[in-house]
Amino acid sequence: MNVHGKNAIVTGAGSGIGRGLAGACAAAGMNLGLIDIDAAALEDTQAELRREGATVHFAAADCSEPAAVYRAAEALGGHLGPIHVVCNNAGVGLRSSILETSHENFDWLMAVNVGGVFNTIKAFIPGMIAHGEPAHMVITCSLAGLYEMPERENAVYSATKMAVLGLARNLAAELRPYPIGVSALCPGLVVSNARRSGENRPSRFGGSFTRADSGEARATNAMTPAEIGRIVMLAIEKERFLIISHPMARGAIVERNQALLDEFDWWEPALRELGISTTLTPVP
Repeated sequence: MNVHGKNAIVTGAGSGIGRGLAGACAAAGMNLGLIDIDAAALEDTQAELRREGATVHFAAADCSEPAAVYRAAEALGGHLGPIHVVCNNAGVGLRSSILETSHENFDWLMAVNVGGVFNTIKAFIPGMIAHGEPAHMVITCSLAGLYEMPERENAVYSATKMAVLGLARNLAAELRPYPIGVSALCPGLVVSNARRSGENRPSRFGGSFTRADSGEARATNAMTPAEIGRIVMLAIEKERFLIISHPMARGAIVERNQALLDEFDWWEPALRELGISTTLTPVP
């Protein structure tokens, strides 16, 4: 897919990975439509990219609200025309054990991280099908969507990312008849403002709050948003489904997959001992 001169949408573009994705799209010669709940942050991203010569429009919207996403899609489509690349990236983070997670925060994470991805799919994929040109959707998941990390107390966040990866896999299958690629971005630690996402929590989920660890995520192995952007552009070019930015997680993935296989090995003889067939035809 040659993206130069094409039109791209980036959700969650006000900061972090979203801003990195927007910068990478602009560097590749794309025209941009940006979406974020934080209008001031969008203005900053727009100004930065326009200084570099990019064509940029934005629409502030809460991606967890379907009507807001549809309005943003219509407005940005009016400015740009047919959309060829969508970086379906908006998301929020929360560090909390399952028992300590409030119902409000559970609903908030599900509404943004899963509902927001679904809303963005519904708002843009039909138009991408209709114009018939090569197109691509990148859905931001996480390493936390590939395996559990209970030591990080991010169980609900991880559950949302596992759900999003399921959406991405099924969307890729559903879009095979069309020239539309799908990628699932599964990054590890990236320098971002994700820990400050509570500052934009809508009132229906309890309103704004500040995490005790609200500083930017930084570590010796943290990637920059710009590096993630470059990786994603390569994945679009090479039509890769899984985008693995942190290959050092391979060992944890192997361990998790082996644990699943061990369960299959245990249950097959156990079912036979119970007199239950293990060769039943799968549900069509």
